[in-house]
Amino acid sequence: MKKFEIFPSIFIKHKVKNFNDIFLDLIKAEKYRPSSSVHSGLYTCDTHLLNKKQFKLLKKEILDTAYEFSQKYLCHEVSKLKISCSWGAQLGEGHAIPTHTHINSYISGVIYLTKGCPIKFHSPVLPPHIFPKLSSFNKYNYPLHEVKPKKGLCLMFPSSLSHSVDFSQDSSPRYSIGFNIVPIGKIGFDTASLNLI
Repeated sequence: MKKFEIFPSIFIKHKVKNFNDIFLDLIKAEKYRPSSSVHSGLYTCDTHLLNKKQFKLLKKEILDTAYEFSQKYLCHEVSKLKISCSWGAQLGEGHAIPTHTHINSYISGVIYLTKGCPIKFHSPVLPPHIFPKLSSFNKYNYPLHEVKPKKGLCLMFPSSLSHSVDFSQDSSPRYSIGFNIVPIGKIGFDTASLNLI
């Protein structure tokens, strides 16, 4: 019997080198608005948060990491990337984030400023119509993967990868910075080329 691995998903974990405890104070001082989804927490009104000078080194590290991710793991030919939007998020007790993807984006990510409830990545492969009891879990049959936030942890993933957060039971809010990244310049090939500026 010969095995072929097809249609995998991927995300990366990155320990932020330019992490600073002042980031949490900066995020807490921002103006917030409720999410469009009920019980989904609060998001900063500023959706270009990482353009602030205090985040200059962090922004560069994010872009460098995303470029390496696109080249080394996704094997995409992109010459340059930019952060199209970035925001702070506050997830309090009783809040959850429903399953979603990030549209109009290439790579998405989150940097955790505190610990809190885990993020869950959902398999893009539909479950079989007949689903017997599993004798063990592995990457071929597991429907989701959970990651527990830690201060200074950055996760990056293709924007099309579904993810969610269950209802928080923590009395302390979870703070994070989310971001979306897009390629700029000419991308694609012959009959499917696009020039993004």
